[in-house]
Amino acid sequence: MQLKPHLSNDTNGIVPAVGIILMLIITIILAAVIGISAFDITDKLKEPP
Repeated sequence: MQLKPHLSNDTNGIVPAVGIILMLIITIILAAVIGISAFDITDKLKEPP
């Protein structure tokens, strides 16, 4: 039985993890932009003309 070296070229677990991290980053950025837009609109609605 041969053991794999500690630092091998096996990237089967890395690629899905990178994809998930990128999706989370995009989701967080979109949520921030939508939140800022929503609060900006509500602030404008409360101001008297």
